[in-house]
Amino acid sequence: MRIILNDGTIRFSMDSQMCHNCDEGSSVEFTTGCKPHFFTVRQQSKKNKEIQEQIRQKLLKGGWATGAPLPPAREMAASYDISSSTAYRILVRLAEVGVLWQHRNGRFYAAAARHLVDTVQPFACMLPRLQLWNIVLQEIMHGVTERSAQYKRGILLIHNPALIEQADINIPPTYADAETQESILREFFATHADSCEGIIFDNVWKDEVLAKFRDKLKRMVVVNRKTSLDFVSAVFPNFQRSALLAFAHLYGRGYKTVYFVSPHDDYFIHYAMEMALEMAKLLGLDFDQSNIRSPRTPEQRKDFAEELKQTGDRVGLYCPDDNWSYRFHDDLIAAGLECPKHVGLLSGMGSAAVRDERHLSSLTVDFTEMGELAVDCLRADQPRSELVDVSLVQGETT
Repeated sequence: MRIILNDGTIRFSMDSQMCHNCDEGSSVEFTTGCKPHFFTVRQQSKKNKEIQEQIRQKLLKGGWATGAPLPPAREMAASYDISSSTAYRILVRLAEVGVLWQHRNGRFYAAAARHLVDTVQPFACMLPRLQLWNIVLQEIMHGVTERSAQYKRGILLIHNPALIEQADINIPPTYADAETQESILREFFATHADSCEGIIFDNVWKDEVLAKFRDKLKRMVVVNRKTSLDFVSAVFPNFQRSALLAFAHLYGRGYKTVYFVSPHDDYFIHYAMEMALEMAKLLGLDFDQSNIRSPRTPEQRKDFAEELKQTGDRVGLYCPDDNWSYRFHDDLIAAGLECPKHVGLLSGMGSAAVRDERHLSSLTVDFTEMGELAVDCLRADQPRSELVDVSLVQGETT
């Protein structure tokens, strides 16, 4: 570095030869007079100019297939013995002068390939196979479809049977472990990484898996649950309001003991249970971990109904899953227990199955709105979280 003082002017300069990791020399000048000036001069090294020209010539000679992206900056850096940051700046400069074009996913292409690559891309939906779509997922996808049409985008449905396995609807589903989910995503990105604008994940996907694909796609959103990842959007019900409504309704209807029922393991159930425990502690309710029950198989549900039958007090049940509530309603009838006289049953989703067919009391969530908001998140510039409101509809079971 050189510092030169001359006629009231101070100059700082650094030669590119003095900084081996930088491809630019720079200087800053300002005067001590009444009107200071500031400017920066950037100059490329001879080596980097030569690399730019080599890339330009390789493009002209068809060194990269038409429509295929150029190698990432880190591979370019290894090929030309420069740093990754320098390689990236070279690619940016070539894009600035019209030799290259940078896709929204960050990859660089020959400028002539833009009309082949820069097309309207669909939203991908990573979901279980169609036969396992419950009413909630159907309503979410209705919202996704409606909003995608407004944006003039198609939908790419990716169904993988390994994501959820359920041979019998009376038995809780088995969810893919982290290793299987990672394998599913690697297969997806190997095939579709450059062909979709964003991805919608349902609530069974694990954060630990999504975290490994941070650099693969800039726009991701999970529905029906929260996320701990700052680069992923999330759309989910207001779990706090759900817990408050459930407790206020069941205790207000005179049920002395309230149980939270966890029918299977997924993020939606987990967050609903977590918030129920948090709100109960905040309100000073006689409700803790001992009030969490998990009767999951038909036999366990039957035993739970018999247990409730032996209880002298009126008992309120809050289960976030409509499928379980629907079936346990039958179990209560079979055990000779009347709703709402002996047991109050409050479901937590409010799908048509419990509202219209059985007239169960339920919390209701607009899952169609959830799907619409998920698409809005994919169109946003930054990741965000969206709350979907929850309301209560009193039916015949409380």
